[in-house]
Amino acid sequence: MRASAPRMAEAHLLETAHGKHVFLADGSRLYDADPFLFGELASAMESGAKQELAAILHRAGLETPIYIGDEPLKPPPLHALSLAIAQKCNLGCVYCYAQQGEFGGPAKNMSVAVAARAVDFLVESAAAGGRINLAFLGGEPLVNRAVLRAATLRAKTQAAQRGIPITFSITTNGTLVTEDDAAF
Repeated sequence: MRASAPRMAEAHLLETAHGKHVFLADGSRLYDADPFLFGELASAMESGAKQELAAILHRAGLETPIYIGDEPLKPPPLHALSLAIAQKCNLGCVYCYAQQGEFGGPAKNMSVAVAARAVDFLVESAAAGGRINLAFLGGEPLVNRAVLRAATLRAKTQAAQRGIPITFSITTNGTLVTEDDAAF
């Protein structure tokens, strides 16, 4: 296959064992081109004549509505958020990717205020009719049990007020789970 060097962003010409082709970037469309059309397109592209290129494409029936515009896409709705609420761990395993649970710095916990702002952001950003998940991780998230519980209760209340189903998940080593945690 011999590909053309891109000369115009709107169209690219390709020659393969199966013939000559024109690729239109807008919409990722690929068409076979007879030698005459291929030559016309190549000539217009060599001269940088965008209007001539557009006229040739129109005459060949390859002009279509614009598929890809310049307007930025809207950000997708938020569906999940993971909170690293504890930058420390109760085990300190030598093989831990987080340098024995310390992440290369002094051990610290996320504050209730920061967790509350994160929960507010998750619930406010959720799409109507969607569902959301709030995940907790660390280090070991249960070393910051108070924040885990406060964030969970806040998220549950706010999600219920907006009619958004919410689930929760936790990544834990399990050594600090109490009966009370399990009931919660």
